[in-house]
Amino acid sequence: MKKTNRQMKVYAQSGYRYKPTPTITLKGAWLEEWGFMIDTPVIVQCENGKLTIIKQESEEGNSMDEDCSL
Repeated sequence: MKKTNRQMKVYAQSGYRYKPTPTITLKGAWLEEWGFMIDTPVIVQCENGKLTIIKQESEEGNSMDEDCSL
């Protein structure tokens, strides 16, 4: 049975000019179980304190240039 929830943490990682930058890393075989194979393009939607990761099925109709601004 696939797990539908994962508990993770936002970590700090060195960014531009060594400034701490919020970082979330997703890795594991469970990504393949959910259809996220290596090199799968994704869209990250940001809304009301929630991130949604969606497989990008086609290049058309989805803009990857949009910023997740607060």
